[in-house]
Amino acid sequence: MAENKPSRSLSVQEMLSLGYVYLLALGILSDAIYYTFFDIDILNYVTLPDILLSPINILTHDLRVLLFLSITIGLLSAYTTVFIPKMHVRFRDHKWYQRFNNVEKMDQFFAQEKNLNRNLLLTMLPIMFIFLGYALGRGQKYAERIEDGTLKPDFELTLVDEDPILVKVIGQTSLFVIYVPEGEKEVHMAPIESNLQTLVKYEAPEEE
Repeated sequence: MAENKPSRSLSVQEMLSLGYVYLLALGILSDAIYYTFFDIDILNYVTLPDILLSPINILTHDLRVLLFLSITIGLLSAYTTVFIPKMHVRFRDHKWYQRFNNVEKMDQFFAQEKNLNRNLLLTMLPIMFIFLGYALGRGQKYAERIEDGTLKPDFELTLVDEDPILVKVIGQTSLFVIYVPEGEKEVHMAPIESNLQTLVKYEAPEEE
């Protein structure tokens, strides 16, 4: 009878590669969900660099998301790799603990190095919720403001042979800038190459 080979523990490099691929998939899915609110199939308007940088763009778009994600990963990693094993060691001889847990199996579980990787993978689920929740929330917020006409401009855009206009930029790829002109309720897409003349940050004057 063939013996079961022990599972090989993932190296740091393999974990980082797996993490990046996971973030890449979440970035693509998040973009697809976000632009769905504007009836845009964004995958038809992106390049390979856009896809590769999608998770970075999401994390750097709002520093609050990056901070929240970093704290969440840190807490979950500490909980699964430090707190739970220490709790097991502390209470393993207590009768109430033994009543709800198979101490011998848990001893074997925590003794295996592969379970460190298994516990770290548990953090992938809340990361998915953060990415997708951010895409849903942001997309819904902009869609509602477009419908209500309350979306405030943040850039002054000038296309070739056209006058400057105030717009709210809701997205951008290497090929297109996606925006809503001030006072309008329709999303526009303008090719960047040979068409976009300037895109300058706009700050509304303070009300007196």
